[in-house]
Amino acid sequence: MKSNTSLSIVEKSNKQRPDMFMMYLEAFAKVLKRVIDSDQTIQTAKLSDRKQIVLYGVKMMNLHEDKKQDSEQLIKKLNQMEFVKAAMSTLSPDELENIFPIEKTYDGKRYGIKDYLFVRKELDKIGRDIKIGDRLERLLWDFMNPDLRTFNVINLSIFSDIRRSQGQKGIMEEFMEEKGIYGYTLLEGEGRKKYLKDNKTGEITEVRKKTPRYLNLVK
Repeated sequence: MKSNTSLSIVEKSNKQRPDMFMMYLEAFAKVLKRVIDSDQTIQTAKLSDRKQIVLYGVKMMNLHEDKKQDSEQLIKKLNQMEFVKAAMSTLSPDELENIFPIEKTYDGKRYGIKDYLFVRKELDKIGRDIKIGDRLERLLWDFMNPDLRTFNVINLSIFSDIRRSQGQKGIMEEFMEEKGIYGYTLLEGEGRKKYLKDNKTGEITEVRKKTPRYLNLVK
C-alpha cells in the first residue's frame, strides 16, 4: 500500500533576533534628547518622559553586557544607573508600580520572606501618590519585581567592582568579614588559569579541573 504522506523541507530562517539592548538604548537616548531639547531637568520633565527614562533605563542596564571594565568605565556605568534612579525618585509608588508591577506572591508570612502584601504595606508607609524621593534606596530592596531586583543587584555589584579596582574589598566581602565569615576570591592568571585566594589567610591555590572518569591517562 502506498503512503500518501509527503515530506517537505523547511528552510531555517536566517532572520537575526533583535538586539534588545540596542533597542532600549536608542529609545532611552531619544526620550533623553526630548527632555534636553525642551530645556527641562529630570525633576521638571513631563511625567510620561520620566516614566520612559525609568523603563528604558532599567531594561537597558539589565541587558548591558558584563565585560571586564576598568575603573573609569565602571564609574561611567554607575553614573548612568544613578541618573535612572534619580528619575525613579521623582515618581510616586503607584507610578513606579505602574511601570514595574509587584510580583503576585502571598506566602511570605509562611516562609518568612517578602511578598506582595509586605510590599503594599511599605508603599502605603510612603503614600501611594507621594514622591518617593530619598526613600528610593530602601524601597528598591523591598520592591518585589524581577527587573528592579536585577537592576539593584547590578548597581551594588558595580559599587563593589569600583572598590576592588581601587584596591579595596567588595561590599559583600567587607560585610561578611565584619560578621566573621571569610570566603574565597577567584583570580585569573596567565593562560586563563584560575586560582582561589583564601581571604583570611591570603593563601592562593590553583583551581584544577577534575578529569572525567571516562578519560584514561595514556602512559
